[in-house]
Amino acid sequence: MKRHFIVVLLAALPLAGCDAAKDHYARAAAAEAEGKLGEARTLYDEACAKAASSPLCTLAKSRAEALSVREAYQALDAGEFGKAKELFTKAAAAESPAVKAAAAAGLEDEELKAALALEEAQKADKSAAQASMEGIAAGHTKAAPKAREWLAKNGPSMLLEEIKAACKQGGTGSCVELGEKMADLYPQSPEAAEAQKLVDEEYERIRKRLGEAEGLLVQRYEVALKKAKYDACVKEAAAPQPEESCLSALELPPNDPFATRVIDKAFDTKLGEIGDSGYVARFRERYKRVDEKTEHDFTTWTKRGDKKK
Repeated sequence: MKRHFIVVLLAALPLAGCDAAKDHYARAAAAEAEGKLGEARTLYDEACAKAASSPLCTLAKSRAEALSVREAYQALDAGEFGKAKELFTKAAAAESPAVKAAAAAGLEDEELKAALALEEAQKADKSAAQASMEGIAAGHTKAAPKAREWLAKNGPSMLLEEIKAACKQGGTGSCVELGEKMADLYPQSPEAAEAQKLVDEEYERIRKRLGEAEGLLVQRYEVALKKAKYDACVKEAAAPQPEESCLSALELPPNDPFATRVIDKAFDTKLGEIGDSGYVARFRERYKRVDEKTEHDFTTWTKRGDKKK
């Protein structure tokens, strides 16, 4: 992210001997010149505290506001993320529009947001931290490798617990999808073998219902094929009443020949019996393709040892 720095030229104001802000302002300017930003900002603040009516106060306040942004980036580079956020937040309340804009940009710095999110996730319960860690790990910030390290250490065991909760009757989550996630993310982990066993057992428990849902899908596909043939017949027919002649030619009943209400209801009931949201979503997507595109990918729900699903 592009960094925004505020430059305010030091004014060569006459420092009257009676000006109570003079000493603090001079010391602040010297500290700033030496790169001691935190010390300089504090001294600029003290200059106004000593003499709010001093002509130096306005300039000192501007310098302190601008230094908050510079010091925030300095803290960010040093890995002091909490301090950086605090300074950016303080600068966001500045009077200067330029300082406010720079502070707002700083608070949106990807490195800062990722680092703060990592710190919060590390303090949280593992299950609560998982989603945040996955988001950080997917990025390209300096915090990403640490998030990946955390996931490599804790991910397999946490995912196995999710699989245990999903791979049973009335379980929570999708057994099939969580099993695929384990195989994709942690295939060599000790937990992967246990997870696969649970996934296979759950698959076998609902395999008969999966096959029955497939049978209903085939029935729906057959209706879709008949409808496609009928539509083609009507389009190509030269008879005065092509609908009737096409129904007769295709040996279709005259009343509601393409009704699917019974099939649809039975299909919904069967998906409810299957339960697994992953399988249900896939069946519904295939049902939609049959209805909209007359496409069906025939699937045989065999034992896992016979055919991998």
